Amino acid sequence: RNHLHIVMLLLRYGAAQGAALLDAQGNNCLHYAARGGASLTLVKVLLMCGCPNVRNQAGQLPGEICRSKMNFDASAAISE
Repeated sequence: RNHLHIVMLLLRYGAAQGAALLDAQGNNCLHYAARGGASLTLVKVLLMCGCPNVRNQAGQLPGEICRSKMNFDASAAISE
């Protein structure tokens, strides 16, 4: 479970360029991290290249998804 290390490697090798891309439902990497219960550290790393103010097609912001999953630390980090 060394997800943070993998994310850091991906970012170092150019993944940040695609981090703001949206899928067919309007989700970006932060939506997926929020839905998956990502750690505060991972959310902070993704914030460096993600777009926290993008609503998906369901009208949800990544921070709202974190709150719905009771991940309040990550929600606060996204909302800063």
